[in-house]
Amino acid sequence: MELVTLLIATTCSFLIFLRKPADALIIYILALAWYPSYVTLKLGTVDFPVSRILIIAIFFKICLSASLSFKFKISRLDKLMLVYFMAQIVSGLFTEPMKDLLINRSGACLDTICPYFAVRILLKSKKDYIYLLKGIIFLSVPLGFIGMYQSLTGKNLFGFYRQYHAWGKTASLDYLLRGNFYRAEVTFSMSIMYGLYYSILTPTCCAVVLCVKGHKKTIYTLLLIAMVFSGLACMSSGPMLAMAVSALVLCCYRFRGHWRPVVYFFLAFCIIAEIVSNRHFYDILGSLTLNPETAWHRSKLINIAFFEGGMRGHWLMGFGFKDPGWGPRLGAYVTDITNHFILILCRFGLLGLIPFILIIIESIRQLLSALTISSNVKDKKIIWCLLSTMGGSLVAMMTVSMVGQPVTCFYIFLGFCVVLNNINYNTEMKRLKQSRRRFKRKIVLQK
Repeated sequence: MELVTLLIATTCSFLIFLRKPADALIIYILALAWYPSYVTLKLGTVDFPVSRILIIAIFFKICLSASLSFKFKISRLDKLMLVYFMAQIVSGLFTEPMKDLLINRSGACLDTICPYFAVRILLKSKKDYIYLLKGIIFLSVPLGFIGMYQSLTGKNLFGFYRQYHAWGKTASLDYLLRGNFYRAEVTFSMSIMYGLYYSILTPTCCAVVLCVKGHKKTIYTLLLIAMVFSGLACMSSGPMLAMAVSALVLCCYRFRGHWRPVVYFFLAFCIIAEIVSNRHFYDILGSLTLNPETAWHRSKLINIAFFEGGMRGHWLMGFGFKDPGWGPRLGAYVTDITNHFILILCRFGLLGLIPFILIIIESIRQLLSALTISSNVKDKKIIWCLLSTMGGSLVAMMTVSMVGQPVTCFYIFLGFCVVLNNINYNTEMKRLKQSRRRFKRKIVLQK
């Protein structure tokens, strides 16, 4: 299978060099979604999925193109990304052997930091951004139909790939049922990751409907509905809840000026629930999920990490990639960390968690800044689609730890946040300059 992996990676890399920047990103996301990340090309002790090879090809393309490599301004979020990655390295120096740390973080860099900066460098206009989203829709819908087929029949058309798993053979999850449906996983490591892929990209791609007219609007609306059902085929609470939150945020666009009362109401609810109830407020919120048992697990995980001494002696640097030993208290042999924030805290301590939280805050600030400066209603709605994705993703990260393809998709999404802010700023500056010129001409004519 390594020969097939090499052939696919070589072909896609060749296409990346031939096509324009937005096409290069589409090819990268195509390989990310359609080719399992656990089928790799082994070079020494390092495993290279197709996506890692392609991101290297993209950066070769950037280095060879002067127009791409020299027109780049570093933003605050770019700096935070680098700080977050360096914090992981510093933390790992105290918890992991140097060789293992370098191998692990070099792979993580290719999966997270590099895709983020690729988006930042390659996307320069709203036209390219919408073109990329259209490409994502057309490559995601067929994969979604395969997922829906698996959910209905229990047959994974890509299940044969599991025998070539780079880290050992794993059993297929086709037999798992929830609500009379099978849990689709398709090319992903597990059904939850498959659902997260769609929960991140579907709300973002809603922007395409705003930029097309006539029968195309109907076509893209139907395709987006298909993407929603594709994500639901995972039959997992986290992605479903993320999509529900994103849909709610999208519907609240008209009431965006009243966000403060909503936030105050939610905070008041949490405080009152904490005081009145004999359970923590997050226990009550967790009861809204499909499976009460998993809700208990997530609540207990928070209690252990923050209130029962689970992080004692490891708050600053974390445990590294070792099991923290919380499994017996969670009713299991090993610790299943179903919270992305706690996963980061457990691995890298506060040294890693604080920069990650700052990254999310800065991303939201970038989107709110773009929303404020934009004078075009359509542009505001496009930005709002990203805000809805952020809302859904934050909820999802409280219920599941992201691994594999969804992690890369999330960092691509973070790149979108900065790109749209820059695009909207440049657009508004051009409009301002044009209005000044018209004003000066009007004065000259009056004289």
